Amino acid sequence: RWNLDFYEGTVRLNGERNAPFVDDIHTSWHGRYDLLEQKHDYIQWIFPIREFGMNDVAQPLTIYEAEAMRASPEVMKRVVISYRMMLDFYGLQLDDEETGTVSRAPSYERRFFELN
Repeated sequence: RWNLDFYEGTVRLNGERNAPFVDDIHTSWHGRYDLLEQKHDYIQWIFPIREFGMNDVAQPLTIYEAEAMRASPEVMKRVVISYRMMLDFYGLQLDDEETGTVSRAPSYERRFFELN
């Protein structure tokens, strides 16, 4: 349940006492490209996957969690914010939440190198 709890704002990153909550990551890390590049443990928390990955603390996303996350407007809002934050990191922007259309952000020339 850690993935759902993280996105509901009740569990901190990696479950650590002094680590940020998801809303803290969104407000304090967005646009801090150096921080996003240096830290990697957050990726499996903001984009949970169905199997174990590189972060041994992150838990695989369960079917129950995925269904509960999709059913919660508050959680889905946070997922979209996470997506926008990472698109920005790569020099992209979300143009339409309904279609998923993305395009180059104004800063794309400085950020595209991260896609290599």
